[in-house]
Amino acid sequence: MDLLYQFFSQLRLTEKITFFFSTAAFIISIYTLYKNHLERIKIFVYPSDFVGLVIQQGTELVPKFNLMCNFVNKSAKLGAIHRIEANVVTPENTTLHFVWKLFYQYLPGGEVMTKQTDPYPITVSSKGSILLGIQFEGPELNQKYSWSEGRYKFELVGWVNRKHRGQRINLKTKFHIKISSVKANQLLHWATADDKEWKELKDPHNAVAVRIPVEEWAVV
Repeated sequence: MDLLYQFFSQLRLTEKITFFFSTAAFIISIYTLYKNHLERIKIFVYPSDFVGLVIQQGTELVPKFNLMCNFVNKSAKLGAIHRIEANVVTPENTTLHFVWKLFYQYLPGGEVMTKQTDPYPITVSSKGSILLGIQFEGPELNQKYSWSEGRYKFELVGWVNRKHRGQRINLKTKFHIKISSVKANQLLHWATADDKEWKELKDPHNAVAVRIPVEEWAVV
C-alpha cells in the first residue's frame, strides 16, 4: 500500500486524472463482462394465489392441476425454461410426480379455461417476466383420484438453459395447499359423476377446476 501511495503521489494532476478514468473503465469492463457472460442466470417461478385441481370426464384415473406461473428473470442474460415438473406430497405422505401437459388460457368471462398449446421452451428476456397458465398431469392410477382432505406440499422444479432432463435442476419453488372437507367432497362428487351430470355442466371440455388457495410459498 505504501508503494502504491508513493507512486500515486508522484503523478502529475493530468496523469492522476488519466489513471483514475482508466481504472474506472477497467472496473466497468470487468463488471460488464461478468454481467453479460459469467453471471449465473437467475430465473424464478412464483405461483398464483390458487391451484385449480382438475377433474375431467374420461380421465378420472389421472390427477391434474392447473397453475398460473409467473417466471421472472432477475439476471442480465436471456434465459429459457426447457421443462417444468412438480412433485406433490399428499396428506398420506405419498409423493405424486407431475409433468407439464399443456399451456392454457381463460376464455372471455374468466371462468372457462381452454388449451392454448402444447408445452414448449419458455424464453424470458433479461430482467423480464412471463405469466403463463400450465396444466400438470400426474401418473395414471388404478382408481379414480379425487384429492382427499388435508394439507399438500407442492414442489415445482425446472431446467433453465438445460435441454436434457438428466442435467441438474436449477429452478425450484415450494408451496402448500390445504383442502377442506367441503372442497374434498366437491372433488369426490365430480370424480364419481355420471354422464348426466357432466352433460348438465355444459363445459366444452367436460372438466372442472376446483380452486384451492396457495399457502406459504418459498423460492428455493
